[in-house]
Amino acid sequence: MSLSNDQVGVLQAMGIDVWRSNQSTESEYTSEINDSIYRVVHTRCEESGISWMWFLGDSEPTTAELKLLTKIIKAVKLQIIERQCMSLCELQDAQPHVFIALGVAAMQIFLEDSEDMHIGWRGQHDLANRLLVTHPLSDMLDQPVCKKIVWRDLQALQADTLAG
Repeated sequence: MSLSNDQVGVLQAMGIDVWRSNQSTESEYTSEINDSIYRVVHTRCEESGISWMWFLGDSEPTTAELKLLTKIIKAVKLQIIERQCMSLCELQDAQPHVFIALGVAAMQIFLEDSEDMHIGWRGQHDLANRLLVTHPLSDMLDQPVCKKIVWRDLQALQADTLAG
């Protein structure tokens, strides 16, 4: 945008350095915050009332993947509260009791060094009291044997959660 001489004069009279303002670059205003949006499903255990968060990653799941996830959630006797899109900051502040990452790649967002993470990894993390890294939904659809592994891991996690 170009300014007329009169406009430049008025701005300078107000103490605004027009020439310096034009030299600012867009990179000066670029935020360093990761503003990606991630898909999650909030659930609650029917027996204990404990909150579980299922982390789907940054891409929209397919209809088949959502159908499979709904079946899995019902099979472990959880009630779906809501599907939601959250920023990284919101995820870190959510603090569910149980956090389930569907895929190792999904966890790389939260961990600088995810070498220790693998399918079936269970433990504690800053995100939640209990964390499970399991197969992504796409793998479960493509390789039915993955469903058995996920089912086994979820049953063990649920038993641990209900025990204490």
